[in-house]
Amino acid sequence: MRRVRQGAALLAAIAALGVILFLGLMPRPEIRPLGLLPNHLARYIDSQYTGRHVAGFLAFHLALLALGRLGGMALGATRRARLAGGLALFAVALELGQLPLPHRSVDFSDILASWAGIALAFVLTEPLLRGLARLRPPPPAPVPPAPADHAA
Repeated sequence: MRRVRQGAALLAAIAALGVILFLGLMPRPEIRPLGLLPNHLARYIDSQYTGRHVAGFLAFHLALLALGRLGGMALGATRRARLAGGLALFAVALELGQLPLPHRSVDFSDILASWAGIALAFVLTEPLLRGLARLRPPPPAPVPPAPADHAA
């Protein structure tokens, strides 16, 4: 059952990555033409360029944390910090991937906004996850096996 959950979490993470790559590399990165949200909300989000980066990477970081928990993967503090660092590098790679695309350009403020979203997610979740780890009961102590009765 654990392998099934890990496989489902991995597929969901790959799907989320695919959506972000699609939106990040499409020639006209607007949400409104996709028809996913009501028109007035999609129009507002499309006008908030920095907010899209912050919200997108905040949501991506939270989704990866949730998928890790769903998949039963232990994400200690070091792994969570590496996840945030990996997402920061991904944000740079996604922005640099726009170099060869027509009608797109690399914008350093987009990278900073993406990093802000990752940092915000890390700052919001880290105290919560550390507190939950303290509340978790310790694992039960192993019970020594009963001595075997050897009658000769």
